[in-house]
Amino acid sequence: MTTLAEVALRAGVTPATVSNVLRKRGKVGAATRQRVLDAVEFLGYRPHLTARALAEGSAPTLALMVTSIANPFYPEFALAAERAARKNGRFLIVCNTNEDPVISRAYLDQIAGTLSEGVLVMNSRIAFDDLHTTRARGTPVVLCMWERPDVSPGLPCVAVDFFAAGALAAQHLLDLSVEYAKSRLQFGRPIGSFQAVKHRLADLLVDVEHARSTAYHAIWALADGSDDPALATSIAQAVCSAALSHVATDTIQVHGGIGFTWEHQAHLYYKRAATDAALLGSAEQHRDRVAAMVLDGATVDRVPWVADGLGV
Repeated sequence: MTTLAEVALRAGVTPATVSNVLRKRGKVGAATRQRVLDAVEFLGYRPHLTARALAEGSAPTLALMVTSIANPFYPEFALAAERAARKNGRFLIVCNTNEDPVISRAYLDQIAGTLSEGVLVMNSRIAFDDLHTTRARGTPVVLCMWERPDVSPGLPCVAVDFFAAGALAAQHLLDLSVEYAKSRLQFGRPIGSFQAVKHRLADLLVDVEHARSTAYHAIWALADGSDDPALATSIAQAVCSAALSHVATDTIQVHGGIGFTWEHQAHLYYKRAATDAALLGSAEQHRDRVAAMVLDGATVDRVPWVADGLGV
């Protein structure tokens, strides 16, 4: 393997000059810079990233830890993370943990802070103690898919607002349905001109706006604290879950035969609505939770408390 000293010898410069040229720092003349680059190309020199990391205490790489690269979501995320890393002069290392805490800990011990400058963590079931230990050693750790925005993990994180996502999905489906109703002709006129379709789409709009309002209220309660976050999030999930299921079902109905086909996107949202209800709790489950939180503490002398934004 060609060394930095061999490149310097061929170019007739010092190793420090070669280093400055390759890292694009310091003041090096154009002629000298070209001699160094020619020597690098002739000798086939490649920087030893591990040695550089040990010498400087940091590496030009980031580690992305995932449970299984076979999960169809992770490759798409990895591509986006890699693009962002390359824009900032970094490389991305994908670490597959297979949901094994021993493998996860080994990656953190052997890569974090040496081969990687920072760690991005997906849902890889890594113990929080291990992540906090890694951060305490000076390696930045970021959670990329924190699914409990009402609870702080004590680490920098990217949280997902599933309530707002449900409202956005419902709005998208409503837009699809309205556009289709305006363009699909039946009996010589758009199906959107029929009263039954008009009323159905109007009902969907009410559902979407209701869902959006409760999602915003949940976000506000989590950020501001003027309402009980647990109550606000259950209200949002109860409304958003029901709205997305209703809008997804009626989107298929409005689209008629094409709405049932595999090629149309409507069925994907219908499946997602059912999946989210199973993962996050159905509308019925959250209504029961709201009732328990509001009514269980009610007495003859105490009016049941509701989320009104006036304070807990």
